Amino acid sequence: MKYALPLLLSFMSLTIGYSQKATIKETSKVYTTYPFSGADPVPTKSNIYPYFRFDDFSNTPVQKNWKVVEMENDYLLVRILPEVGGKIWTAIEKKTGKPFIYDNQVIKFRDVAMRGPWTSGGIEANYGIIGHTPNCATPVDYKIKENVDGSVSCFIGTLDLLTQTFWSMEINLPADKAWFSTRSSWSNTYSLEQPYYTWMNAGIKSAGNLEFIYPGNSYIGHEGEFASWPYNQDNQKHIAWYEQNNFGSYKSYHVFGRYTDFFGAFWHQDNLGMGRFSWHDEKPGKKIWIWGLSRQGMIWDKLLTDKDGQYVEVQSGRLFNQAADGSSLTPFKHFGFAPYQFDGWTEYWYPVTGTNGVIHSNYHGTLNLTTNNNATVVAFQALENINETIEIIEQGNIVYSKPVSLKPMEVFSDTYSGVLKDAEVRIGKKLQYRQNQQDELSRPKKSPEDFDWNTAYGLYLAGKEAVRSRYYDKAEEKFRACLEKEKNFLPALSEMASLMTRQGNYQEARKYAVRGLSIDTYDPESNYQYGLANAALGLTIDAKDGFDIAALSGSHRKPAYTELARIYIKENNFERAIHFAEQASDNNVEALQLLALAQQLSGETKAATISLEKISALSPLSHFQAAENWIRSGHPQARASLQEATKNELAFETYLHWANWYVGLNRFDDAAKLLEAAPEQAEVLYWRAWLQSKTGKDFSASLAKADQTSADGVFPFRESAKQVFDWASRQSKSWKPGYYLALIYRGQKNFEKSRELLRACGDNTGFAPIHALRAEMLPGTEESDLKKALELRPDQWTYGKRLFEFYINKNDYNRALLIAQNLQKKFKDNTAITLMAAKGLLLTKQYAKSSELLNQSVLLPYEGSTEARMVYWSAYILGALEQLNSKKYSGAIGQIDKSLQWPENLGVGKPYEEDLDLRAEHLIKAVALLRSGKKTEGKQLMDKLIGSSSLKGTFGPLALAVAHRLNGDEKSFTNTIEGWKAQNAGVALAQWTSDYVGGKSPTVMVPADQQWIAEGLLKIK
Repeated sequence: MKYALPLLLSFMSLTIGYSQKATIKETSKVYTTYPFSGADPVPTKSNIYPYFRFDDFSNTPVQKNWKVVEMENDYLLVRILPEVGGKIWTAIEKKTGKPFIYDNQVIKFRDVAMRGPWTSGGIEANYGIIGHTPNCATPVDYKIKENVDGSVSCFIGTLDLLTQTFWSMEINLPADKAWFSTRSSWSNTYSLEQPYYTWMNAGIKSAGNLEFIYPGNSYIGHEGEFASWPYNQDNQKHIAWYEQNNFGSYKSYHVFGRYTDFFGAFWHQDNLGMGRFSWHDEKPGKKIWIWGLSRQGMIWDKLLTDKDGQYVEVQSGRLFNQAADGSSLTPFKHFGFAPYQFDGWTEYWYPVTGTNGVIHSNYHGTLNLTTNNNATVVAFQALENINETIEIIEQGNIVYSKPVSLKPMEVFSDTYSGVLKDAEVRIGKKLQYRQNQQDELSRPKKSPEDFDWNTAYGLYLAGKEAVRSRYYDKAEEKFRACLEKEKNFLPALSEMASLMTRQGNYQEARKYAVRGLSIDTYDPESNYQYGLANAALGLTIDAKDGFDIAALSGSHRKPAYTELARIYIKENNFERAIHFAEQASDNNVEALQLLALAQQLSGETKAATISLEKISALSPLSHFQAAENWIRSGHPQARASLQEATKNELAFETYLHWANWYVGLNRFDDAAKLLEAAPEQAEVLYWRAWLQSKTGKDFSASLAKADQTSADGVFPFRESAKQVFDWASRQSKSWKPGYYLALIYRGQKNFEKSRELLRACGDNTGFAPIHALRAEMLPGTEESDLKKALELRPDQWTYGKRLFEFYINKNDYNRALLIAQNLQKKFKDNTAITLMAAKGLLLTKQYAKSSELLNQSVLLPYEGSTEARMVYWSAYILGALEQLNSKKYSGAIGQIDKSLQWPENLGVGKPYEEDLDLRAEHLIKAVALLRSGKKTEGKQLMDKLIGSSSLKGTFGPLALAVAHRLNGDEKSFTNTIEGWKAQNAGVALAQWTSDYVGGKSPTVMVPADQQWIAEGLLKIK
């Protein structure tokens, strides 16, 4: 038996007093802010509708006062910014005064998120579809609370319009703990499945000899690819250490392969770290994001902060990876959020100090073991009051035992004589760690190589993946292809019914569901879709029948009963409604809302109060109770409470959501009352007028006001709004109801009806966005409509950008350049327009002017952008080819030397040298050197080029082929071109070059500047 040496026993207090209290307050703080603006006025056709992008980003800071929620106890200070997506802006360990969550001292919005603006640092919660949530830079709903247990809470959340799901997160700080928790509550209150994506994204500083404490044996990429962790087998680097990621580009490591509940990071230089804990069943996904350590990534240091240095992101997810499209071909597919499903989970975030590293951690404390001079130092830092015994067990025997009494943030440290090799360390029942724990996962990381995606099931699966990414057009294509293979493939029939319901095409939905039932009358999904379609068509008996049979299946019982409760409320049969809502109400926010309403309407007010309390427990920021209080009481204070609870960016959408909810239950008076409290936005006013007509009231004033209210930023999308605008278009002489109706039909893929309505709006609306939309949807009107839009709103550059792109697509580069230069005069500081002008100069073959403009400008990029540097590079390459063709060899060499530069004013940093393909540059320079008499230098470059073999890249393989031809090897020239095309089926330039060399008409389109460069290289003889 070995004995402990109690030589280094120490207890280090790291707290300031011990007053056992937590406080919370709303305050304000002035931050240096780089603002965003430029809300796109045109209703986008993209996947983010009904949201819109912001496209103007400033490089000039302002001092702006921001609302801040501060939570504090004796150990931690946590700051939250409700107006910036509800982001936890920082968390600070008070004794050291150091943040363990990145504390950005400026708010620097840059084009990174799906809607544009995003800021680095802090912790952001993301729900809905892949990417930074649509609300990450704008105000969300929030409230603060002092709890009876002495803890304090800040609740943040909002309605996600893309998925029609509600999310909220409680940020809780206890009185006597050195951690704060985040408890997510997420509800799909919609009748159809929605995408399921949720990741927590925490920023931490990169400096300080950072180690990622991520248990695992491999990592997964966004495309489902996998590699080893923590060692990179290709270069033998230990990539769990930040500084050893000094290769390649950006990094996304979804660490995988061990059963674990925590991850963390430790800055060894500071003897400081951070930890995050949640149970594996709640958050199995863990990811590291690194911008990249070359200038390609490090340039984002100053783009996103001023003085706080580079950061990295540590992230947690409900799924193993953030699945991009390619991940569908692997086991790591997308996931669906079932109708009326509720999901909730809790995470703990905390600092680590004084342990010299981390080997195991949870919300009770952090353990580290270090070996030194044939002895083991045991260090444990408490996150709460600990009165336990620390034990070391080897081969079933307790070889070390010592009682400890610690307060939060105190550290115990002792030295054990000997090196632990297969031991267990216990801190009572608070924390247990076993060396060589057998916790590796056997889960497969690769799909069967012989899986056939062209079978009926393969096509169905591809369609399902598309649904779960909100790519509904692609999903329909795949399901139709599946049914062509096997016309009675039941799951695809159900999915087509669901897609038709999403499009508002209920007759078609019913046909697909009926065919499914003719195959299996008990199929739960077919019955459920049959019920939804019949309910929408007013075929109530068939709807009830469909839901009744769907409810036989446990998977469909809750949604089916929820829909039955809705039907019975519409029929004023509150007894039956209560019966079904109660059956479905377990963790089902929608059923609880229906239950509370039915109870209220049947006079069961006490029961309704209990149901409302259950809703608040599941969805703490739900507006339902406030809405009901206002509707039932009509009291001014109830109205004020509802308005106070609705703080999010698009507050009117919250009111429309609830008005739509009540209308779906035929509660027209309730919906009308609710909208009395809503902001007077155009769509709200049309709904008011329509509801007044439905309830027999005079609607003329509301309709007139709606007609007069600006259409800016009005992007209707709800199916129920069709009846509102259809009615309004028959009552009003204004073009606006027809325009709004056109937007809804476009979203439902009824393009013929949408075009018909747009034409009916006429040419004299005086509203620029309608002309931009017509240019997109009405064949033959693009140029005239875009010109009209720009004429109407010369102060909004987005119309000029669209006209510029129109001329580019028509190869009318002179007109495109003129548009860009006219915009430059009006918007001198707009970097997007500067880039347009540089591109216009390039495409009109004014290469020197294009590069000169870029050299004189400072451009702000979007994440992953390379366009500015590509225009810069193309201008110098084409200039070099021009000089070479004119036998001005020194000029050609000078142009090539400039093309090799990476000026950071373009917003793009240089990758590592080994990641650059410079063969096109080397070919031109080698030829210029050889022809100018510098044969030794030229031959060295040419030999190096011919010695390469890679067929990857945009121009490198073409340069290699030309080099072979210059060397007299015509066969290698041809083989290289054809090999390039064969290995790079998705590279259009490879196919275009093959066609060009073979004397064929091009079968693919490539940008003009790429064609010119390829032609220039091929003409070198």
